[in-house]
Amino acid sequence: MDNILKIVQIAFYLTGGTIAILTYIKAKKGLLNTINTEYQKKALVKVEEISDFLISEFDENSDNSWIKQDPTGECVKKMLEKYEKYKDKVKGQDRWSLGIPDNPVSNKLSNWVKQVKSDPFVPKKIREIVVKFIEERADNMLNIHLDELRKFGDDLIKNPEDYEGEDKDRIGSIVHNRINSRLYESGCGISQIEEKIHEVRLEIQKYYEKYDPIK
Repeated sequence: MDNILKIVQIAFYLTGGTIAILTYIKAKKGLLNTINTEYQKKALVKVEEISDFLISEFDENSDNSWIKQDPTGECVKKMLEKYEKYKDKVKGQDRWSLGIPDNPVSNKLSNWVKQVKSDPFVPKKIREIVVKFIEERADNMLNIHLDELRKFGDDLIKNPEDYEGEDKDRIGSIVHNRINSRLYESGCGISQIEEKIHEVRLEIQKYYEKYDPIK
């Protein structure tokens, strides 16, 4: 009888222990599934924000539209104004020394991509594609911007008579066209960038398709 009682007790404890372990495993899986679901929700929202930001440059109704931005024209005007203010001090110099304004578009892209770089809710593959694309574009844009404005500044110092009485907008357009030509040569012209953005957004679509319940 004692042996039977011991066997029953052992079976009871084994059964209770097994139930406890299974309950723990189920609860853990449920918690992990909940965390994973919340992560995927936030990741999908973040990917959507990235996609919207990228295409906003080519949306005429967006404040971010490239049509509404003229960074080169504004920079040229600032340089002309600074030259007028300090022309007596820089007279006879061979190089522009009054500073070159930053490119606000390049700065905006650089600041935005810094956030994407360390955002824990941006999927790794999407992050790699977007960061590489934006960093290369922003760096290329900034380098060409600085180089052409420096050349403009040097010419302004050496040949001020060529710019006297000229319309500032017209001068800005000339410098803008030079920059634009070089951007196209480097693969970063407006139409080229738009094409690349569509490619990136197609990669984003592939990410979304993994969660398509109908597929």
